[in-house]
This record gives sequence, structure tokens and C-alpha cells, in this order.
Amino acid sequence: MLAYKIIGSGKPSCVLIHGFLESSEMWDALSLDLLEISFICIDLPGHGSSSFNGFTNVEKGMEELAFAVIEVLDSLNIHDFNIVGHSLGGYVALEVKRIRKNCKKLVLLNSNYLEDSPAKILDRKRIASIVKKSKSLFIQKAIPSLFSNPSSQKNEISRMTSSALTIPSDAIACTSLAMASRKKWTSLEPTKDFYMIQGSLDHMRANRGNKFQLLDKNHVFKIDNAGHMSHIENPSELMRLLKLILEC
Repeated sequence: MLAYKIIGSGKPSCVLIHGFLESSEMWDALSLDLLEISFICIDLPGHGSSSFNGFTNVEKGMEELAFAVIEVLDSLNIHDFNIVGHSLGGYVALEVKRIRKNCKKLVLLNSNYLEDSPAKILDRKRIASIVKKSKSLFIQKAIPSLFSNPSSQKNEISRMTSSALTIPSDAIACTSLAMASRKKWTSLEPTKDFYMIQGSLDHMRANRGNKFQLLDKNHVFKIDNAGHMSHIENPSELMRLLKLILEC
């Protein structure tokens, strides 16, 4: 079973799923204990304290990750819950919501519900190939690019790099291929329970253009002065938005 930690003891419960090259440690940047919510922070396979044994089918990797998350929730006897996923974690969160109807509010943090473009698919496949040959070089180049102003985040970049280097190469490669294989989330029905939070300076968001018209405009939030790592670059604003969404 996946490793996890619990922060807080309030209701309702909220599952937090980290992004690519990260772990549940990413949520330490936020003062989650100030919210009256119980957070279950999960380490995906090969990340943090969770081991990696490969995927049964890489093309259905997001679904396999979702079932692994659900296994944790079942072990904790958690029925109704909200879920927040950062980047890769957002793709997993979409699958969890599709599978489990008792998943209430879904928040995509620096993530989206679209399939990859052909160019992005090739890039993810290239990453899978590169990381098996030179994991360290890939990580040292990839992590700074996640920030809007890398020179101001040297300590965080150093911490994230050290943590990412502990992730097995196979886990990074297989997860990258799994992301490349995911399809557009056709189960999407814009409702009051679907939210997106995006960094205004996130180059990954910019590449998507104006493709989120399906969502209620009141459910798409922008965090100023933040790139892909909004939980680090503007944590106070992210906390405000999480409180607004999850405690209402």
C-alpha cells in the first residue's frame, strides 16, 4: 500500500496528491493545520516513502495510480472526501473522481483535464528515455524550470532536487509514459464541485491557451506571481483559495 501521512483532524477529509518528481513533502510549504480539515497526503509509487513495482499496463497508469490511492482511503474507512491534485496529481485525482462517486470537490492545482498534445507526448517519451541514462542531469534541469523565477528559489530547488534524486529511474520513466498515454477526461461535467487553480506565470498553463471555457468562470482561479509551483511561490494566496473552496 502507498505511504501516506495525515495532517489535521477536522471534517471533511481531503486527499492531497503531489506532482511529478515530488512527494507528500510538497504540502509542508502550506500551513494546512490552520484549516479545519483532515488532509491525507499520499506518496505515489516510487515517490517519497512509497516503493515502485512497475505498472501492469503503462497506458492505464493513471487508473492504476487512482486505485492505489483508493486503497489507502479504504484502509482508513474514508467514504466521502474532497481531493486536490498538483500537476501529475491532478491527472490521478481525475481518475479517482471518475471511479469513486463519493469523491466530492475536485481541485486541479497547476493541472488540467486535457490530453497531451502530440509534441508533449513526444517530450514525455523523450524524458522516459533520457532519465534511464542520466537521471541526475534530467532532474537538475527539470526542477528549476518549474519556477517562474528560479534564482529566487535556490533553497527550494536544492531541496526538491535532492528529494527527486531518490526516485527510481524506472518510476520516473514509467510515470512519464503513463502521463503521455492519458486521454481527455470525457467524464467532465462542469459542476459546482470542479475547480482549477493556476499560476499566472505557469508556462504550462500558457501553452494551453483558452481551453477551459467548459468550467464555470467562478471556479477557475489564478494565482499572481506564481509559476507551476504555486504552493511555494505564493503559499498565502493558495491557502486562501483552498480555505474558500474546501471549507464552504
